[in-house]
Amino acid sequence: FISCSALATGALFIPRFLKGFDKTPRVNLHSENKLVVIQLSGGNDGLNTVIPYNQDAYYKLRPTLAIRENLLLKLTDQIGLNGGLSFLKDLYENGDLCIINNVGYPEPDFSHFRAMDIWHSASGSDKMISTGWIGRYLDNLNVEESLPYKAIEMDGTLSLALKGERINGFALHNLRQLQALPNKDFLTRASHKFHDHDNDSNSYLYKTLSETFSATSYIVSKSQVHKSNQVYPDTKFCKDLKNVASLINSEADTSVYYVSIAGFDTHVNQLNQQSARFKTLNE
Repeated sequence: FISCSALATGALFIPRFLKGFDKTPRVNLHSENKLVVIQLSGGNDGLNTVIPYNQDAYYKLRPTLAIRENLLLKLTDQIGLNGGLSFLKDLYENGDLCIINNVGYPEPDFSHFRAMDIWHSASGSDKMISTGWIGRYLDNLNVEESLPYKAIEMDGTLSLALKGERINGFALHNLRQLQALPNKDFLTRASHKFHDHDNDSNSYLYKTLSETFSATSYIVSKSQVHKSNQVYPDTKFCKDLKNVASLINSEADTSVYYVSIAGFDTHVNQLNQQSARFKTLNE
C-alpha cells in the first residue's frame, strides 16, 4: 500500500527504510488484504494515550492531567497505555499491534484545520496540496479499476484523505438511506438532464451522479450478501464497523475503509471525556 501511494507522487519524502519499495508500483487489485483506518477526530491527547510514565517531566508539566502509574497498562519499563485500552494491550502482547510514537511536524501553528490538512494530505507542513494519501492511492489504480467504492468512508462527507486528482472515495453515512437512493425519481431525471457533454459543468455533474449511482448499487447489493452476525455495542462508531465487517464478509471489492470516532477535542474535563471515548474504542 505504501509503495503504491507514497511513490506515486514526488511530493512525499521517502525514508530510508522504504528504499526496498523503490520500484515501479504494482497494485494487486484482488488482494484479500483490507486496510481499515480508525481516526480519533478532534485532536487526541497522545501523551495520555501512550504514556511515558518513567519520565519525571511528564508528571511535573501535567500536575492535574497526568495519569498515575498505578492506573495505566504497562507495555515496557518506560511506556504504558491508557487504562481504558485493555484490548489494545492484549493485541500488543500478542504481536498484533505496533505503536509508532513521537509522530508530528515541526513548528506547528496550533490550528486544528491546518493540522488536519497536513495529516490527511501526508504532505510537508510547508506545502499546500489538495489530494489525500488514500486519494493518491486511488489515482494510481488502473483506469478500469478506479471506482469510488475502492475506498469507503463511513461519514456524511468525504475527508481530504480520500480525495485524489482523478478519483475520489465514497462517503457512506447511513446504509439504510443509501439503499433508497437509486429509487429517487428526481435523481434519475437529473441524471438525464445533466447528460450534456458540451457543457463542462453539466458533464461533471453527470459523471459524479453516474458514479454515485453505480457505487451505491454495488455497495447496497454487497451489503446484503453476508451480514455480520456479531453483536456490536450500540454506538454510531460500532455500527459503522459492523457495516464494514459485513462488506468485508461479502467480499466487496473495496481496499480501504475509513471510520472516525468524534469527540477527542477535550479542552475541559479531559480525563473523563477521553476515558469515555476510549471505552467506545476498546469495546
